[in-house]
Amino acid sequence: MNPPLLQVDQLRVHFPIETGGFLRRTYTPLKAVDGVSFELQAGEALGVVGESGCGKSTLGRAILRFVHMTQGRVVWMGQDLAGLNKSQMKGLRREMQIVFQDPLSSHNPRMTVGSIIGEPLTVFKPEIGKAARETEVQAVMRDVGLSPEIANRYPHELSGGQCQRVGIARAMILKPKLVICDEPVSALDVSTQAQVINVLRRLQREHGVALIFISHDLSVVRHLCQRILVMYLGHLMEIGTRDQMFDQPRHPYTQALINAVPIPDPRLQRAKPRVVVTGDLPSPLEPPSGCVFRTRCPYASQVCIKRIPELEVVADGQKVACHHWRENKSLVFGTT
Repeated sequence: MNPPLLQVDQLRVHFPIETGGFLRRTYTPLKAVDGVSFELQAGEALGVVGESGCGKSTLGRAILRFVHMTQGRVVWMGQDLAGLNKSQMKGLRREMQIVFQDPLSSHNPRMTVGSIIGEPLTVFKPEIGKAARETEVQAVMRDVGLSPEIANRYPHELSGGQCQRVGIARAMILKPKLVICDEPVSALDVSTQAQVINVLRRLQREHGVALIFISHDLSVVRHLCQRILVMYLGHLMEIGTRDQMFDQPRHPYTQALINAVPIPDPRLQRAKPRVVVTGDLPSPLEPPSGCVFRTRCPYASQVCIKRIPELEVVADGQKVACHHWRENKSLVFGTT
């Protein structure tokens, strides 16, 4: 196997939160990401899923060094990013791009569409002339399904789907090796979501770009990604191929997420296993001891209270952090 394009090793991002009073200030670490490890191959699409507040977006921003890493390593093409200064990181920015969640507020309202898309060329390729820059802008606009005729419009004149295509075009114009998509379709209607996902699939196939697709919608992730990573309260719960995760999810939290995806056939919908997670997401300022999922897990035991489960290999490419995945057959769909 080729060496990974990206390697994340025991990544931790903790934010100090002031919790004391006026006279006695104390700080408690908010563990947004707590010991996440994975690898990403060139041209691969990895879906990162979980409830709101589980650390998905913080993980993506930490990989790009938009937020400070508390501990761990992010290795890009064999180079540890932690040791790079701002100037060195700027040289790598052209290879690692991001598409933000809100398609309107992520753009400068005072800039035209053409200027927004072409800005990375101005920063990273200042030597090319205006005519060449406009030619590249028009080419990438066509590539994402936008008419070059709207290049002189402003973001507020576009629909949500068009605004998100502008964001994708801006990310793709430098021909990066990695694009992190931070819930890029959550603010769009269903039909527009499908169009944008199809654009991303085609771009990944034609340009060989690797994707980290952050989402809470497993049906979208299944359509786009080859592998899926499940997060809960900053921890990695399970990771595996798309087929492994949907056919034999080992972690009860993964089961619950997949169980929430509706099936169009009413008979299959009624017959599928029922996995219900009760209770609310605990505060990341006061996470449960041991397994962070134990307060909502139907299979929790004393060992779950005392010990944090290690990430164990279940099958080729599939890993799970659960104390009971071996002994409890009901954790696998289709068994009793």
